[in-house]
Amino acid sequence: MTTPSQPEINAPEDQWLVYADALQEVGDPRGELIALNKKVAEGADPGERDAFVREHAAPLLGGAGAHVEAYELGWHGSTCVLERATIRVGPRDDPAALVGALLDSAAAADLREIALTGVAESDGDRIDLAPGVARLAAGMPRSCTAVSLADERAGRSRSLISRDYDPMENLVQLGSLAELCALPRLERLRIVTADPYQTSFQDLEAPGLRSFALHGLRFALAYDAPSELATQIASIRWPRLEELELTLAETWTASVPNEDGCYVSAYSDPEDAEYLEEYGEDDGWNEGVPWPQELAGVLGNLKQTPLRRLALTSFDSAAQLLEALVEHGLPETLEELDLSNSSLAGEHVQRFLEHKETFGGLKRLVLEGTLITEAEAEALAGLGPEIRHSGGGGARYRYLVGME
Repeated sequence: MTTPSQPEINAPEDQWLVYADALQEVGDPRGELIALNKKVAEGADPGERDAFVREHAAPLLGGAGAHVEAYELGWHGSTCVLERATIRVGPRDDPAALVGALLDSAAAADLREIALTGVAESDGDRIDLAPGVARLAAGMPRSCTAVSLADERAGRSRSLISRDYDPMENLVQLGSLAELCALPRLERLRIVTADPYQTSFQDLEAPGLRSFALHGLRFALAYDAPSELATQIASIRWPRLEELELTLAETWTASVPNEDGCYVSAYSDPEDAEYLEEYGEDDGWNEGVPWPQELAGVLGNLKQTPLRRLALTSFDSAAQLLEALVEHGLPETLEELDLSNSSLAGEHVQRFLEHKETFGGLKRLVLEGTLITEAEAEALAGLGPEIRHSGGGGARYRYLVGME
């Protein structure tokens, strides 16, 4: 029996189900995969589907099947088309080999999103994703437009801690972004890292980039603005950029930093016990960040783009951040300004109202997870944009430096 041609990716579901029946008749596991994906699309737990993929990894993924445990795979609806893939790289893995095996697989021909994630198992691990990033830049499928590069531990941490003003080396290094960003088909890039200063953004050429997100645990100091990081971001050339997300984690000083939720503990040595007993852990104090100087170049750069959404989150120096936006202005194309998970409070509400020329033309102002109360947020109803608000605990992420 001749197997019919594979339907177009967005063909009606009934065409894919007919195709699945034909595949099952000739013993092709893609037929069962389609049936299992249909169940998942209808609400079934994906566990059965994922177990089936692991069991039949070789015929489904070709040479990449040998590394199936390193992949998290996402399929397009009720089809056998691989749409998304996360490649998890541990300290003993070869990132270039894992990336190359997947890209060389026929199953990767229609990939739209690829994530490369470093998974550090202990504080002593070091994972260099650079070879994997280079392999991805050299062989990314033409269908792929979105890439994520992440340090898994950084993504679940709330603080970066150091004994001085030079933090430890990141457990996961990303390497150069130049070749990847230069791909005209790359439209979305998301980066999650501990210390963003350890990745260079200087003079990146990103001709196709429409969305860029940089989530880190350190951004600015209280002095010497603009920082090296802000200067590098201001140098990026992204003429099509429509969306930018930056986590503005500020630097705090502590006698002994509270290490709950930290990236890597810096005060766990038994010799610290007496010092800890004398001073106790604390969440630190913040001298403030001069955001008008820090963000001058970044905001100037954005005025050269068709930016529609700007998310500046987790800052603590709220008055200075608002001053930066008022002083330098927002891109004329901007529709949504997201200032969530920050220390904006009731005392700053009047600042918005006093500068309707800056904020009034927005379609949405997002203030979720801030110190502004529901009653205080109601005063913004006449500002102009839709207000999306919820109360929270203020700045969520920070860089903590211990004073010994």
